Amino acid sequence: MNHYIYEHINAKCEKNDLLVLIGDTMMIDKNYNDFISKINCKVIILYGNHCNRNRFLEVISDKLLYHGDYALLNIEGQFIVCQHHPMFHWDYQSDGSWMLHGHTHAYESDILKLIHEYKCLDIGIDSHFEKFKTYEIFSYDKIKDLLKNNKIIDRH
Repeated sequence: MNHYIYEHINAKCEKNDLLVLIGDTMMIDKNYNDFISKINCKVIILYGNHCNRNRFLEVISDKLLYHGDYALLNIEGQFIVCQHHPMFHWDYQSDGSWMLHGHTHAYESDILKLIHEYKCLDIGIDSHFEKFKTYEIFSYDKIKDLLKNNKIIDRH
């Protein structure tokens, strides 16, 4: 499985691309240095509930740009909030920002179905499989297309 995931990441990501891993990247006893060394691009890793945060302190790689609980990105003028767990309220949501998460493995409870009507998406590989029947990463363009008609939450 790991080899398949590396292969598909590297087929889609070029050296100067940015890959955001949305959490639970590896279980507790894994070697993050080895994992990152097999990926060809720059990486942001967000902590999931199965990550060992202390192991990230051991990482020595110029590919790892950031690791933490939360990331706010601006790509091509699009604000993107990334966190392992889905959020109901996120930064700049009334301006059309996206909320990208993992954790749910494509399972949508009633509340998550409601949240996903807005600019919020589970971008885990399980979710990709549920939507497209392939275990792959979501590209920026695919996310943009999937969220283009979703509602904007007006927080105030």
